[in-house]
Amino acid sequence: KLYAPHVATVLTALEDAGAASSVVVLELLERMVAYSKQVGLNYHRQAERCYAAVVTMYYTYFQDEFNDLYLNRIFRNWANVWLDLGDPRRAVHLYQRAMYLHGDKKDLDHLRDSALTFQSLGAACRALENMQRTVYYYKRALDIYKQICPEHRNLPEMARIWNNLGTASSELGKIDTAVYAYNQALDIYEQVYKETPNHPDKAGVLNNLGIAWQNSGNVFQALSFYQRALAIKEQVYHETPNHPAIARTLGNLGNAYCALRQTDEAIGYFKRALDIFDFRRDNDPDRVRVLIGLANTYSDLNDLCKTVTYYQKALTITEEACQDKPQPDPAIVLMLIKLGDTCRALRRTDEAIGYFERALDIFHFRRDNDPDSVRVLIALADAYSDLNDLHKAVTYYQKALTITEEACQDKRQPDPAIVLILTKLGDTWRALDEASKAEDCYQRALAINEEVRKATPNTQIQPGL
Repeated sequence: KLYAPHVATVLTALEDAGAASSVVVLELLERMVAYSKQVGLNYHRQAERCYAAVVTMYYTYFQDEFNDLYLNRIFRNWANVWLDLGDPRRAVHLYQRAMYLHGDKKDLDHLRDSALTFQSLGAACRALENMQRTVYYYKRALDIYKQICPEHRNLPEMARIWNNLGTASSELGKIDTAVYAYNQALDIYEQVYKETPNHPDKAGVLNNLGIAWQNSGNVFQALSFYQRALAIKEQVYHETPNHPAIARTLGNLGNAYCALRQTDEAIGYFKRALDIFDFRRDNDPDRVRVLIGLANTYSDLNDLCKTVTYYQKALTITEEACQDKPQPDPAIVLMLIKLGDTCRALRRTDEAIGYFERALDIFHFRRDNDPDSVRVLIALADAYSDLNDLHKAVTYYQKALTITEEACQDKRQPDPAIVLILTKLGDTWRALDEASKAEDCYQRALAINEEVRKATPNTQIQPGL
């Protein structure tokens, strides 16, 4: 409302032989984007339209005032919007257009701009789950900073890149590389924030170091870093003790204690984290992780009713967050399977079947033969067997068998899972008094099991075979 009339006036003036300068028009458009973001007026969609208009106007009216650094910033901001909208492929395309504008210019301003764009490309590739390219772009950004600031290695921006590089390396399973990168970031923050040791950036790196050590199996080392991160965050946010950053670290502490089977400690930290998220009444993704952590901990304690309660809460939040997305979150499938398994253990078989069938519907929607789809088919068959609906059980075992056999066609040895499915299928045919079909399944299972044992001599025979 504040800027739209001015933009309309300037656009009209453009009809009169360049009556307005590019600075006025483009600045007003960018301010409209900022205003929309500030008040939350459908920011992303409006921002995307505004940036598209900026670029079109620039090439149409202001060729003689061409400024590649300015246009590079526009492309980068435009790409950031697409990244926020969940379309990292378009973001990568726009970031690459920004890089193309630089050409081979090596002056200080262009090098700094290139470093920022490489950082953004790293973030977009991470969203695409292409961790190799993510690492490559972050390293390119670091190389430029080292080149332009050789005497100033302790830049906060470099620490942020080291931190992101650590996260990407961790997701590639390169824990040693991740720990090294996080330590580089921590060293820089220690120098930068000498006067303010309790800084949230430092706490973030400590938290990530905890995650890396926990992923490597060193849970006690992880606990040490989580506790240091929590101490800093509680100091930083002492006026807002219900800050989500505190809740995230409490959740990580809960996971660590759960891994150590110290369930009382785990539940205490999880519930403290959940109290913060409940107070804020927001559906932060970390709230879902805390709920799943609680569900897993109660499952370890064999308190299956509470397990179901927390999985259901996590599922509801995740499904609500996915309503506007073209594809369901893969985490939904895992939660549905967990709920199905738990309900079956509680002998709530009809509920279990409902959860398994919902999971199966997602696999059909995605049209993939994910290994978990076989697990769901077997679980459905087992559940129908519990209900003595043996014909349905046979149907689902056969579907699971077909998918598993198709997946093994290009492999040199059969999947041991085929032995398990054939054994269950044989048991079901036998219960239906179909002795010849049962015998055929058992014979095939024995033959495949022998092949597996020859290929891997230490493999044990399947239970029940």
